[in-house]
Amino acid sequence: EKFARAILPLPEEAFIQMGDLVGFALEQCAAKGIPDVTIVAMIGKMSKMAAGVFQTHASHSRVDTNFLAELASICGLPPEMVGMARESTTARHFYEILPEEVAGRVFSRLCEVASGRCREHTLGRLGVECILVAFGGQVLGRAQAHA
Repeated sequence: EKFARAILPLPEEAFIQMGDLVGFALEQCAAKGIPDVTIVAMIGKMSKMAAGVFQTHASHSRVDTNFLAELASICGLPPEMVGMARESTTARHFYEILPEEVAGRVFSRLCEVASGRCREHTLGRLGVECILVAFGGQVLGRAQAHA
């Protein structure tokens, strides 16, 4: 939430910590007629949402490193590094091995896919912007799917 507050100029009551229940939070926003939401997350949660997983607790889901490797490959990750990406043990490990020259494209595409999946989850009733932040709070990627 601290990172979201630094990025988004909104009043305090606009910020909600959703935890691991991403799907439930999105459904509730759509049911209450909220037109748009912004999700600020780090790579683990963002990669799970992009893969269509909306209960993101580690005991319920794992980061799909094959999914991340394919996404990175499409974004220009050199073929010799795709295998390394597949063998990443965590989303953070994947993040750390990405070469700088493709990282920006990968992070932007990850946000595009995640925002689209979130919008699909609410049957198109909710516009969703996804902002990927680094472990220090810097914005790495940003994309929006409109309702």
